[in-house]
Amino acid sequence: MDHSGGRPVLALVIFMLVLTGAVAALALAPPHVGALLDPVGGVWGSARAADAPDRETLRLSALDDPVEIVRDSRGVPHIFAESDRDATIALGWVVARDRLFQMEFLKRVATGRLSELVGPPTIGTDRYFRSIGTPRAVRQNVAEHYRQGGRRADVVEWYATGVNTWIDGLASHEIPFEFRLFDAVPERFDASNVYALLAYMAYDLSFRSEDIAYARAEDRLGAAGFEALYPRYSDWEVPIIPDGQCDCKFDAPAAARRSASDHEGGLFADGRSPQSVGSSGGAVDVSRMALTEG
Repeated sequence: MDHSGGRPVLALVIFMLVLTGAVAALALAPPHVGALLDPVGGVWGSARAADAPDRETLRLSALDDPVEIVRDSRGVPHIFAESDRDATIALGWVVARDRLFQMEFLKRVATGRLSELVGPPTIGTDRYFRSIGTPRAVRQNVAEHYRQGGRRADVVEWYATGVNTWIDGLASHEIPFEFRLFDAVPERFDASNVYALLAYMAYDLSFRSEDIAYARAEDRLGAAGFEALYPRYSDWEVPIIPDGQCDCKFDAPAAARRSASDHEGGLFADGRSPQSVGSSGGAVDVSRMALTEG
């Protein structure tokens, strides 16, 4: 019988024993990697905590009634609650369970605080996000949140309550191992964190931030020179129906069958990877595809 599959595990066990012995012999505090590989509270504990059941009933002190959570075959949670409040609290709880470190990481990116966690290598990232104003936008949204109140503020507070309920219930060995890798603990969640995540989503979905640079380049190069260096349409942005293949199999207006080359890609698309183009391109109903002349 081939036992080669167990060799990586054996090597890891030997490494942990050697590391533990060296630390004990030298009377040193365990390094971060030592905490990560702790056989009791290290990455193994995180793995156990991440094993969410397919079906569970939440009975939290923050909830008015029990909430049912059912995960489908892809691990996507479906929440069944008696009220919007309970559903939103449960949503925050579930997202924190699945993505707590990601939430911590992205809120720090958006507010220019990533270097507090990672260190000097990300100072440039913090400067960039502070320069484009996302921390200021977060502060403005938070001020509006508390000034206006209302339904939106309630939803944000409910969501934050769910996140904090998950954080408060974590045992030390259940804290995601990424936190231990950086010798950090999860911060409490509040409205500013919600708006920080929204600010990062707005930035991420906008894809580009080079408009000013392109405008300056066109001023210096002229329209023809700029078009030569930065063509309006990229060669790799081929639409679903390639150029010259407009013999459509459905009854559509002539405007919808214009040469694909007229509608290929987007302005200055050279900066994006092909993988980021047309993520929903195959999900557009034909009734939405007619193009108008002009």
